[in-house]
Amino acid sequence: MKFRLGFVSNSSSTSFVIHKSALSKKQVEELKKFYNEKSKESDDCDCEMYDDNGLYFNETTNYIAFNDNSGTMDKKLEEMNINEDDIYRENL
Repeated sequence: MKFRLGFVSNSSSTSFVIHKSALSKKQVEELKKFYNEKSKESDDCDCEMYDDNGLYFNETTNYIAFNDNSGTMDKKLEEMNINEDDIYRENL
C-alpha cells in the first residue's frame, strides 16, 4: 500500500526515471527545457524540483527523475528517440 502525504489530486500521474548514461547532453537539456515550459503552463514556478501542482523534475549526477500528470511525456520521450528499455515508469 502506498501512502501519499500532502496534496493529492484525482488525476493519475506517471513517474519516470532515466539513467543519464542513456541520454546525450542535448537530450538532457531538451528534457529540462520541455519540463520547465510544461511547469510554467501550470503555474509560474520554476520547476527545478517541485511546483505547486505536484510536478517535479530532479537531476542528479547519474539520473533524471520526473513526473507527468498530463500524458504528454510519453510522446515527448518517443519523439526524442529515447530507448524504451532505458525508461523506468511507475503509474501512480
